[in-house]
Amino acid sequence: MRLLKFLRDHKGNFSVPSVILTALAGEAIQEKDADGEEVSTMADTVATVLTRIDERLEKCDQIPVIANPANPDLTFNTHWEDNQYQNFRRLMGVYASTARQARDETDKAKSIAAWQKLFGEDFKLRSNSNAGQDRNAGSPSGPGANAGAQRRATQASTASASVLVQPRKQYGSVLEGTGRRFVAREVSTADLEQLAERHPQLAYDAETNVLSGNLRVQASYRPGVGLKINIPRREGDRMYVEDDFAIEIQLTHGKSELAPWPPVYETGGRAQRIMGEQGVGIADLHFFDERADVNHCCLSLQNTDEWRGIIPFIDELVAPFFYRLAYAARYGVERAESDLWGTYHHRDGFEGAKRQYETDLLNYKKQNHGPNKPCPCRNGRKYRHCHKGEVDKLLAAQAG
Repeated sequence: MRLLKFLRDHKGNFSVPSVILTALAGEAIQEKDADGEEVSTMADTVATVLTRIDERLEKCDQIPVIANPANPDLTFNTHWEDNQYQNFRRLMGVYASTARQARDETDKAKSIAAWQKLFGEDFKLRSNSNAGQDRNAGSPSGPGANAGAQRRATQASTASASVLVQPRKQYGSVLEGTGRRFVAREVSTADLEQLAERHPQLAYDAETNVLSGNLRVQASYRPGVGLKINIPRREGDRMYVEDDFAIEIQLTHGKSELAPWPPVYETGGRAQRIMGEQGVGIADLHFFDERADVNHCCLSLQNTDEWRGIIPFIDELVAPFFYRLAYAARYGVERAESDLWGTYHHRDGFEGAKRQYETDLLNYKKQNHGPNKPCPCRNGRKYRHCHKGEVDKLLAAQAG
């Protein structure tokens, strides 16, 4: 418990009352764990607790009911704001992933470096007298990985943090030839750290402000729940897709009326191969501006300039786009259209897609129950932090 509080205070990038953190940690450890491998060492315990907290929270778009152990009729929910919860929920996925990576790493120096990524370079490791020569990794309790580290390392197909997102409908708005507005999106040190953890095959070039490389897609979609990305292979899950795509994200870019975000390109020629295999056109795969093996991705429509950062951009727009492409490559375009979330169809033209988008916004307005309530799009954010700005802009334009 002290380590969890230390993590909170050391990182300083999430806020959770100690009583809630204690309650979540208490729920994560069960009586049957007493003699189990999951808590056999300090490294196991930290990784297990963080992972179980993450697994619980990722199922809850809103703050879950957290009972007061001293009085089950009372809860701790009034001690927490929704925006604090959403931030905590997201970061628990990142930190749980890092803890598992540190625990499973068999190289001592790499394991210690991973633990210190969580707890800081000054975090002291103490000697573990029980560590044998074959237990050569580091942990918060000292040198020595637990006996099951190699087994878990073999079973793990990814060290990236899983994230549950609600994909937006796809469409592309072509930049106008005149009057373009250009913007340079910044990538912070914290962004680079998260990119290294979650998308290690993407490289950032600060000189050109371009992010490029291989995007690993490991995801599964459930209608009514959402798209869970960065997850290990799931045997028997038909919706699970695993694939790789060469991409480029240009973070200095122009903005059009309904496309304020950076352009994303598929640069490996996969779109052309899928088109040839399935006999479909470029628009059927939601690309435009086809140039040899470079294809401009049609991510979605948005009438505001809101930018929440490169990590949410990849999670909520880029990864879902390539999940759909991977799903279409495996099962066909028609199955992707019927099995997955909706799209703004290119066959309706830009004006038709724009009308569909505006209809969606007006429906969100009708379904909204207040700015601090969850957005009707079901992505877990408050309405005022999600589609409210887009709805307000549309209403102002219609009134004017």
